[in-house]
Amino acid sequence: MRKHVDSIDPDFWLTLGRTERWSREKLVALQNRRLRRLVEHAYAHSPYYRELYQDHGIDPNNIRTIDDLPSLPVPDRDAFRQDIGHFLRPGIDPGSLRDVRTSSTSGHVLTLPSASRELRFEEALCAVDYHQRGVRPWDVIARIKLPAAIPAKKRLCQRFGLLRREYLDVRAPPTEKVAWLRRLKPRLLMGWASILEEVCTELERTDSILPIPMVFSSAETLRGALRKRIEECFHARALNIYASAETGIVAWEIPGDRGLRVKSDVLIVEAVDDDGKPCSRGNILCTVLWRKTVPLIRYPLGDVIEWAEPRCIGNNPHPVIGKLHGRDTSVITLPSGRVMSELAVDGIFSHFSGIHRYQFIQRDAQSFLAKVVPGQAYSEAEIKALVARMLERWQDIRIDVETTNEIYQPQEAKFTPFISLQRLAQLRRQGISTETILGSEARGTGLTEPH
Repeated sequence: MRKHVDSIDPDFWLTLGRTERWSREKLVALQNRRLRRLVEHAYAHSPYYRELYQDHGIDPNNIRTIDDLPSLPVPDRDAFRQDIGHFLRPGIDPGSLRDVRTSSTSGHVLTLPSASRELRFEEALCAVDYHQRGVRPWDVIARIKLPAAIPAKKRLCQRFGLLRREYLDVRAPPTEKVAWLRRLKPRLLMGWASILEEVCTELERTDSILPIPMVFSSAETLRGALRKRIEECFHARALNIYASAETGIVAWEIPGDRGLRVKSDVLIVEAVDDDGKPCSRGNILCTVLWRKTVPLIRYPLGDVIEWAEPRCIGNNPHPVIGKLHGRDTSVITLPSGRVMSELAVDGIFSHFSGIHRYQFIQRDAQSFLAKVVPGQAYSEAEIKALVARMLERWQDIRIDVETTNEIYQPQEAKFTPFISLQRLAQLRRQGISTETILGSEARGTGLTEPH
């Protein structure tokens, strides 16, 4: 019987969870084999990739190792949204595929057709990853997600109580989220960092705790202050996951805040500069080695990463992302040429214990508004020290500080404490006005002039 061209190669199943102790040479050899098969498949069965490679004079037979990846052109991400059918193998029955939808929090939605065998493999990947971090097949996993991302029906194993996942609409009020979690008593809670913070705030308001052994943030990075609140409110071990709907899980946080270890047996991660050349800090490209229905080769995720130094930690052969700087909308190049990132701004705010919550908003090329929710230890002196530290770091900027009791949170969008002009434009496309985000004019301390 002829093997289906979109099937998962058996060696993916055979190596699940088995590569952590391999040598680096053995892991790279595996990547090379899988990359060759993927590129050959894409050229043979995907009209989009065949045309893209032909236009650039690419012979797939010349792509032999992961070192050859930079010679391949980067696909246009908009092409996936505008004509996803052009990526599919001609003659494939659309009715045999299931759609995976990305969130619309960036203002764009991508529907990615997937074969059932791919979805089963991705489920197995997650199960192995969870097991390695202490989640057992019979444990309950609570996930707070957008309605469009909640599965319409349970898998067969879940009907028998295995790999059980329960879902709640991200738009539910905080009181409903807490009540649902108390009834469910999950071993693991997963959600955006901003949603986890929302639940923490409700628990703090009622001076109560909600014991959940493990909490994973799967779309936004847990920073120091929020991680501490989560550990206190849930008595939990908190971890970051770097993932997307298109790629599945890309990397897991190494305990001790030592970076994010890439799952490089099933995908290849690159950091490239604006010219597409490999670098230590740059835009992330992801090649998913197991996805064939819609191949993702050098797929731009829109984030900026920085490799750890050294690239691998300990005896584990998988490379480590030292810093995840977030979306490309979370990095600003100032007129002076200095670079401001969400990670750097958060690093400064995290030093001031009197700030309960903040949002840092770009108003023009050099002007910013810092909206601050005061904590118990808040003081004017602390705010002046914060502004002074920012001016010392970036110099040619203007900062207004506004104290407020509440920061606006779009109901169906991930909260970001760092809003660049690009991010403001995305929010406007979602129907959220700039005035709604900015609120009233700055009225607090810390009004500064550019140097």
